[in-house]
Amino acid sequence: MGDGQTRIVDDPASKATGYGINAAVDTANRALGIGGVVRTAAQAASLRAAVASSPAEWWVVKAQAIWDDVLAAEDPSLKGVQIADLDWWAEYASKLSGKPAIAELGDVGYPAWTNSSSLTLVAPSLFGEPPDPADDTTPRLLLKHEAEHIKQFRREGDQPPRTYLDMARFERDAYGRLLVEVNRVIAAGATEYADLADAVGQLVTTFGLWAAHPPGRATEEFILAAMLLHEDNGQPSAMLPPSAGPTPDNMYVP
Repeated sequence: MGDGQTRIVDDPASKATGYGINAAVDTANRALGIGGVVRTAAQAASLRAAVASSPAEWWVVKAQAIWDDVLAAEDPSLKGVQIADLDWWAEYASKLSGKPAIAELGDVGYPAWTNSSSLTLVAPSLFGEPPDPADDTTPRLLLKHEAEHIKQFRREGDQPPRTYLDMARFERDAYGRLLVEVNRVIAAGATEYADLADAVGQLVTTFGLWAAHPPGRATEEFILAAMLLHEDNGQPSAMLPPSAGPTPDNMYVP
């Protein structure tokens, strides 16, 4: 585009990169008035520089090493992904216009959060509860979940999920891949990961049920409410920050 921007819109007529989960969702997204992300080269460069100068906490350093030396070695398409601290991200990115929910990402309890096709944020809990710096298996498994999100974003023109139905489908597929990896570790003798397999299996089922709903505003409202009011063994376990809006846009930075 002549204005120096890369505009990614869900509009086949423009020959731009669409979201493309399926035709029904694409049509519904347009009907809902949900557009794509607009990203300038200057924004992208500024974000890369900020991440590069962010605090090098031990969990960030170790996560980056696991990503580069294990995941990207297995799949070279994953090279070039930056890892940064989730709490730092919550403070930095929440100051940007229209992004209040990012300030609350660290409070939800995510061990990791993928913002784009080139940036994943991590918390100490990536290494377990309590965090164990000597544990390489748990972070490797959890980062493989995030790697699936990286691939999803890249397949969709660096678009985050633009509806909660899209998000449910993203998570159903990413947790499905994670479940395969966890079961592989268990089969190799690490039976201590059986509880993780059970938890991931429940998430695959939950997101699968939500993802089966038809596109539309009623579905968006239902999934948003279900994620905000989610419980784990009868205890509140929200999947989204309280300030999450009617669409997921305010949780991602171009």
